[in-house]
Parts: sequence; structure tokens; C-alpha cells
Amino acid sequence: MAPRRVATALSAVALLALALAGCGGRGAESPIASPFRPQRAFGVFIGIAEYPLALPQVAGCDQDALKTWAGLGGSLPPWPRAETAAAQIRLLTSPPANRLAARAQGEPSRERILQAVQDLAALMTPNDLFVFYFSGHADYDDQQGRAYLYTSGAHEDRISDAELAAALSAVPLNPRAANVVLILDACQSGAFASIASMRPGIEVLASSAATEDSVIRGDYSTFTSALIQGLGGDFIGPADANGDRAITAGELFDHARWATQQMAADQHPVFAGPGPLREMALKYQR
Repeated sequence: MAPRRVATALSAVALLALALAGCGGRGAESPIASPFRPQRAFGVFIGIAEYPLALPQVAGCDQDALKTWAGLGGSLPPWPRAETAAAQIRLLTSPPANRLAARAQGEPSRERILQAVQDLAALMTPNDLFVFYFSGHADYDDQQGRAYLYTSGAHEDRISDAELAAALSAVPLNPRAANVVLILDACQSGAFASIASMRPGIEVLASSAATEDSVIRGDYSTFTSALIQGLGGDFIGPADANGDRAITAGELFDHARWATQQMAADQHPVFAGPGPLREMALKYQR
């Protein structure tokens, strides 16, 4: 497993200029259908910067998780406001990224991550959205055909793609729209695209192909910085390609892929899903 590579930092102003110049990709290839607008959003956001000595440390992954949640949530539906976030959000980071993470039940271990998915899934209806975000180390075993996320316990505590798909199966299915979005910012994370075929209604956004590194820029990664800029915080960001005041996973991926490759041309983000189902809006304005 190769450590994530460091790229020259690009300022937020430069990234915005690149975004406004236009981007192609999945959304440009076909019309974007009107998204299903979920009632509520639930999410598990994991960022692991501190690993046991067996693995390299990955600076900024804890902040990746915190900033992605903030970029999705802000004050727009379907995300909960800060005062009620604890009921619908699990922020599991090492080290703790803020008070919400500090109140979480310990380190982002395999057991706690899978339990967080199970706990939130039990509160959901089919009309709700579930987001799983991970920033840290990942690996692909081409002999076994298995992909793994490395949790705070590293090699002894990893989660396979099949195990993650099984955990996500607890989220109630929506027969009309994909209501699970998996966002992975890690080396070789494209190997997790297979999860979209393991359970209906899953979309996967991965920072790099199954054989590639994912690049770090400044205090957080190239891919995550592109996601955050596209989301727009308290507003609808430039990832809203069709101007309908809603951002889908597909639109966000189109923006993030384009912006990532402006900074790291040899990094190729991967998208999978949702098949024949409509997309749900990750965030929207009423």
C-alpha cells in the first residue's frame, strides 16, 4: 500500500477560477434528470490521520471529514442543523476534529464504524438519504479481488468492500431513487466501485482508480478540496450543473473529477451507479 502523495497546494481562488471555466464529464454526456428530494439526510463521516506505526500518518484526513460534512450540511435541506446534528450524524475522526467527534464513542475502529452505520440505518425511512464518507488509507488486493478500508486499528481492523456493502444493506431501499452515497478519498479507492453492484441504490464516488494513489494538497486532499468547493457550504455551489438549485452525487462527481485532474492529471476519480434509479439530491434549496 503506497502512501498518499503530496501535491503543490492550489489556492481556493485558483480552484474557483478553474471551476468557473467549465467542466465536462458524466453530467455533460447526458441530460441530468430532476433529482428526488429526500426528507432527511443521515451520514457517517470518517477521517483517520493518525494510524498505528505500521502505516504512514496521513495529515488532514480528520479535517477532510469535518469539512465535507460542513460542505454538505450548512443550513440547507435535507441536512440537520448543528444543534440537532448528533441524532443524524456520526463524525468519527482520529484525532478528534471537533466537539462532535470528541463526543463520538472512541476511535474510528472497525466495530464503531459498522455500528454507526447500523444505528443510523435503523432511524431511516426509504425517503431519507444516507452518506458514508471516508478519508484515510485503503488498499486493493488484486489476488483476492477485495478492497479494504483501514480503520484506526490498521491491518487487524480493516473493513472489506463486501462487509461495507453488507452494512449498507441495512439502509431501507427506495424503489425510485438511489439513497446511499459512498464517498471515498483514499489510494486505490476505485476498487470499491463494485459495491454499487452488490446492493441496489448505491452511488460510489472514489478519488482514484483501483491502481492509483490519491494526492494530498495542503491541509487536505485534492479530491476532497474539489468536493468542498463544488458543494458550496451554506449555498448551492458550482457543482449544480443544470441550475435546478440541487446537487446530486453525479453532478458533484463531474465537478470533482474535472477539478481534481486540473491539479493531479494522473489521478482518475471513479464513479459507479445508480443504474435505472433516479438520483437523490445531496443538498437543495426549496
